[in-house]
Amino acid sequence: MDYCIAYFAPSEALRHLVAFHYIFRTSGRAYAAGLGALLGQANWLVRSGVRYRFCDGTAAAVPGVAVVGPTSGNLAFETA
Repeated sequence: MDYCIAYFAPSEALRHLVAFHYIFRTSGRAYAAGLGALLGQANWLVRSGVRYRFCDGTAAAVPGVAVVGPTSGNLAFETA
């Protein structure tokens, strides 16, 4: 399964608020990736069918725009 994560530094004006930007892409039909504990994040979903899987095993569909974290345990993204 092919995937790519590209990281970008924020503009000077945003550096006091945003640590970095990243774009995650996968060409596979199914993918799961654990991210470890996270600081707060804002996520913009481009493709439907993505779920968060939390460390206690619960899953939740990722809406078009979501704020998640901080978390104290692993968070995974899953595509179907």
